[in-house]
Amino acid sequence: MSVPSPVPRPPTPGINPVPIQSYQFSKEQLADPAVMNVFFQQVADALNLGNGTLGKVVQPSGFDVRGATVSNLGAPEEDGDAISAGHAASQYSPEAQQKALDIGGPNALKGLNAAYAQSAQNAQAISRINASVANAATVLASGGTTPLAGPIIQMGDTAAIPTTLPVVFPTPFPNTVPIVVACDDYAGGADSIISVEKASVTKAGFTLHSNNTSSGAFWIAIGS
Repeated sequence: MSVPSPVPRPPTPGINPVPIQSYQFSKEQLADPAVMNVFFQQVADALNLGNGTLGKVVQPSGFDVRGATVSNLGAPEEDGDAISAGHAASQYSPEAQQKALDIGGPNALKGLNAAYAQSAQNAQAISRINASVANAATVLASGGTTPLAGPIIQMGDTAAIPTTLPVVFPTPFPNTVPIVVACDDYAGGADSIISVEKASVTKAGFTLHSNNTSSGAFWIAIGS
């Protein structure tokens, strides 16, 4: 039987310990301090490497805890470090990722930021349109002005038109008035032909023409 080397291999942190052979020592070997010292030094090196005293424990075959729980894991320091369930939940759970990816988060998606900004603009525009539409009935009944997402709409009705009738806008348009439309209100009980004199349209008003002096008109003007 071969005897272990009289010079034990020195322990090296991070390196697997030297495999310990099962020896059948002779009486003479048991009585030889050099042989025993080599063997026990190898055993001590293996134990120190296995319990982490000399550095990180290296297990080439991995760990099999047979379903038991590995507890008290610290925060990872390197890419290959294991992590605890608590660390995984705090860093990678859907709740944690939502905070990081949501608007204002450290990793917010650029596309999400753009979509959110556009959605906010759309919501404001829709709100203005809804308010204008809700106010249209009141404006039509009393005559007045309402802005509708940019363009300005003014509307109203007139008394009976004695052939021609100047109409003054409740509020002068700031810029231009490209559209003025009028229709018969049938107040006289007969159909009338109502016309808007194109050349008369200004920022302040316009002129209506009618072939029936007993009827008035509903009108609407859109400008800016």
